[in-house]
Amino acid sequence: MAKKDLEKQVEEDLEAYLTTGFNNLLDGIMLELGREGASEDEIASPVYTGFFASSWKVSNTPPRAVDKIRSPWSEIREAKSKDRNNGEYKIKPRFYPFNRTFKYNKMTYIGNTAEYAVWALERGKIQQFIQGQKLKNLIKDNFNEKKMRIALATEKRKGYFGSTAGKVYVGYKDLES
Repeated sequence: MAKKDLEKQVEEDLEAYLTTGFNNLLDGIMLELGREGASEDEIASPVYTGFFASSWKVSNTPPRAVDKIRSPWSEIREAKSKDRNNGEYKIKPRFYPFNRTFKYNKMTYIGNTAEYAVWALERGKIQQFIQGQKLKNLIKDNFNEKKMRIALATEKRKGYFGSTAGKVYVGYKDLES
């Protein structure tokens, strides 16, 4: 009976670890694709008005690229059409943070809902992100074992300096991982 309980606990712990890592990875990817207030160089999305960078979505079905540009981005586009030197843009994610937990063993899509997504993707910035070091680091950071940090109460100690002077307290020893 104890062996089955242990197996179930290990399975549950692994499931929780993978689910947490997967959702943290999705969160990190979404931040890289379009973070509010980010500069054009800080994110992995192409930026003109900021609408595309604001339109990334995580879903279990492929997000459809059907959203027409809207305010405030339509006003930015209008201003840019009159002044080519206008560097204004606004990144305000419309589908982040996502309000659900995704399962690592189900197909998950990260797509863009801007109707012109197919043309914005031609610039190659997303491809550079997928093939580059930032995504590799996100995966590594979320799925490598973390070094545990545990201190165990091990002994009674008596203080000699500062706020512990003359007092008896519990001493802790760091466990090695």
